[in-house]
This record gives sequence, structure tokens and C-alpha cells, in this order.
Amino acid sequence: MAVFRFINLLMVVAALAASAGAAYLFFGRTEVDKVENRLTAYEQRINAEIPKATAGDVKAQYLLGRLYRLGEGRTRNLRLAFKWFSSAAKLGHTGAQYELGTMYARGEGVGQSYYRAFEWFSLAARVGRHRSAQYAMGELYYYGRGVDVDYVDALNWFQKAAQRDHPLAQYYLGEIYESGVGVKPDLIEAYKWYSLASRKAREVRASDSKTDPEISLGNLKKQLNKSQLAAGERAFRVWKSAQ
Repeated sequence: MAVFRFINLLMVVAALAASAGAAYLFFGRTEVDKVENRLTAYEQRINAEIPKATAGDVKAQYLLGRLYRLGEGRTRNLRLAFKWFSSAAKLGHTGAQYELGTMYARGEGVGQSYYRAFEWFSLAARVGRHRSAQYAMGELYYYGRGVDVDYVDALNWFQKAAQRDHPLAQYYLGEIYESGVGVKPDLIEAYKWYSLASRKAREVRASDSKTDPEISLGNLKKQLNKSQLAAGERAFRVWKSAQ
């Protein structure tokens, strides 16, 4: 009887193990299929744009560059992204000019060069008024990448981007006005810009892990008296209401 019960127990264990293995294989296969389906759908999007881009459609060239740059696995091709961004940028596409600047700045699919990044960012920022390119120009001047450090030019470009609600530019303006780098310190202005950047704090942190407008704003508040806090809050609300 004991032997019979032992055999039954072994059979139950084996069945459970087989079920678990089958479930693992099933769900594992399902995940593989999901990935493959996603890649196939992405490839279809790429293939749909290639004829238009080849025919000279600048929007298709830009989109194709984006698809190749942001793809995953076999759908990501930085060399082809650079090729199509270059084609669109030469035809005056501002977004493609900004993307080329970014690729040069990061060394993605091309040799890293802040000098070339500056050329493309400058074109997109000055002619196309591309807000991310304006922010990028400010960053290059602020850190002296590809150009000499120039806090006045950095401030100018950060202001252009910040006025168009670029959260990282707003953060840097807060930092500049708090520290007085290249400008007279103004804690009320710093409060305003940190507050504006804090509305998109997650985006700011994702772009640069060293920046956190909420922490910076919290630290600044400790330095201000009630009158200054009220003035900073008014400046923040006036800017918001004007948008």
C-alpha cells in the first residue's frame, strides 16, 4: 500500500513538473512571438517609407532616419539613420538637422564631434528655431563643447528654449540665476525657473540624471524668506498664465 501511494506521489510530481515545463515553454514562446511580431511590424513601417525617401520626400527621409535610430534589434541601424538624416538635413529639414547634431554629439553612427554637432545645432536653432536645438546650443556654450565657454551665449540660448517651455533649459536657467554664473544672481528668477522645470521633473531627470529641479527648488526655498518665496511664486504663476 505504501509503495502504491509512493508511486502515485511520483506520478503527481511528474505531472506537475510537466505542466510547469509546458507553461514555461508556452509563455516563453508567446513572448518570443510578441517580440518577433513587433519587429516585423516595425520593419513594415520602414519598408513603407523607403520608396518615398528614395524618391526625395524629405519628410519620409526624416521619418526613416528616426525609425532606424530608435529601432531595436535588427531594426536599429545608426549608419542608415545618419544617411537619411543627412539627406533630409541638406534639404532644410530642421528636425533632421537637430538629429544630426545629436548623433555627432554622442558619436552615434559617426565619429563623435562637438564641432560638427555645433554646426547642425546652430542651423536648426537659428534658422528653424528648433527649441531642442536651442537648448543644445546653450549646453555647448555652457560646457565649452566644440566652442569656447561663453556664459552669455549659453544664457541667451537657454532663454530662447525656456521661453518655449523646454524643461531642461528652464532648469539650467534656475541654476544660472542661483549661482550667478555669467549673470547677476537673482534668487527670484531661479525660483521661477526651477518651479517651471519641476512640472516635468521626470523628463528632466531622464535626460540628465545629475539634474533634479525638485531637489534644487527645495534647497533654494531654504535660503529664501517669506517675502522672497511669495515673489518667486508670483513670478512662476505670471509666466504660466502668460503661456
